[in-house]
Amino acid sequence: MTKEFPIIDTQYFPSIAWWAEIASQDSIALEKHEFFEKQTYRNRCHILGPNNIVRLTVPVIGAQKKIKTKDIKIDNSQRWQAIHERSIQASYGKSPFYDHYIDYLLPFFQKQYNYLWDLNLDTLTTCRDLLGLSVKLEETSFYSKNHPYDLRSLISPKKPLEDSLKYKSKSYFQCFGNKFESNLSVLDLIFCEGPNAISYIKEH
Repeated sequence: MTKEFPIIDTQYFPSIAWWAEIASQDSIALEKHEFFEKQTYRNRCHILGPNNIVRLTVPVIGAQKKIKTKDIKIDNSQRWQAIHERSIQASYGKSPFYDHYIDYLLPFFQKQYNYLWDLNLDTLTTCRDLLGLSVKLEETSFYSKNHPYDLRSLISPKKPLEDSLKYKSKSYFQCFGNKFESNLSVLDLIFCEGPNAISYIKEH
């Protein structure tokens, strides 16, 4: 890993703001050796359902302890995959590009993942390819507290987006509601805008 790469935390089906930060990069370093942080996008994503925002969470084991992100295990005793698949179908089954993209995503709800790291890496790799981005995904080999281009934990459901981030809310077609919901999972943008999703991201 070279120091000029931006470092960013992994997310589960990353948010649009996450993609806006990395879209112009040749390479990024995914933080693998940090201690896992609870109540963040590391194990959750937000999509827009018929009635409101739906918060999809991947249940994990030992989140209250100091465990490195790479070592966090998924609690597969809970039927989270079936819940997530049904929620995505209910939210986007009638969206313009659902039929075009859903087959790329179904494997995430059929394969059993033991580690959150592996799940997140696969979801963001697939989303990167669907968006048509060429950014190379590196992994950190150790934890570095100070980094000149540190994006870790800047994009979190626990706080408003910082003004320094590239993403600025701009509406696009959404399936439900009269009020535009910004910075949802990139799934919302992909299902609603299809091939135009990357243009939306690069405008930010």
